[in-house]
Amino acid sequence: MSDQSIISLISVSIALVAVCVAVWQARVNARSAERANALHLVSQIFGEWRSTNFHRHRSRILYESDPMPGVTAFESLPADWRESAYTVCYFCDYVGMLAAFDIIKEDLIIAVMGTQLMQLWKVMDPYIKAERDHRETTLPADTPQGFLPYYENLVRRILELGGSQSTIIIRARLGIRPLMEHTLKAEGEDASREA
Repeated sequence: MSDQSIISLISVSIALVAVCVAVWQARVNARSAERANALHLVSQIFGEWRSTNFHRHRSRILYESDPMPGVTAFESLPADWRESAYTVCYFCDYVGMLAAFDIIKEDLIIAVMGTQLMQLWKVMDPYIKAERDHRETTLPADTPQGFLPYYENLVRRILELGGSQSTIIIRARLGIRPLMEHTLKAEGEDASREA
């Protein structure tokens, strides 16, 4: 092999390494940007989820009397209930959409909100079905159908991940374990012995 061939081979190898490093660095930078954007969204979502106003809407749906008789669509709900139904369900659909498109990790949403997402779905299910039926009969034939598909998908994912055990399973996968009472007693006894 001539010196010229060796130099060419070395040049091509260096160029290939440089391209690989550039691609790797671009991917790392893209992931960092995605995480930064997701962190902002997560902060906003959990801020809203824990806000006084949203808590009021959730509580109305979960704990106030059920206005089921005669409901044919969300618009036929009593005004306060209707406002809470739209606010909560559209928020849950938005969160489900973010999870479905992997903008926010599904496990994060389910581990933190899974219990109440399921409770809310169980209360709202007959109204969601009524709204879907209403839209099916009132919207033009060429209009895309669907009402809260991402929320429904999130509920389906919770069920697939273990239903009532889904949050426990996700937390266990993360290594998050409950603090056992005997652990507290043992640590308290150790601390009193050391004093």
